[in-house]
Amino acid sequence: MQLNKQELCQLVREDHPDFEQVEEGEWTQDHKYQHCDFIVKHLPTGKFYEFSISRSGSYHTDWYYSYEDEGAELTEVQKVTKTFTREVWQAV
Repeated sequence: MQLNKQELCQLVREDHPDFEQVEEGEWTQDHKYQHCDFIVKHLPTGKFYEFSISRSGSYHTDWYYSYEDEGAELTEVQKVTKTFTREVWQAV
């Protein structure tokens, strides 16, 4: 699903009428940029989508967000449960 700049800005500010934010990831540092992943629910269809944004700047100045330049592609996702098995040595 493709969103334009205005729709993405609404989505990030949580005031887009068709979407509800489900998860916001942690901002991770990558040199002078930070990146964050979001999961949103498309209310008319009940489907879930993921998108990422990046920002530059600092807490002491203004942040400049990637969505201010262009829209974004939302990728449909679904929650799955993964089970991991781990072998360890144990005293007998």
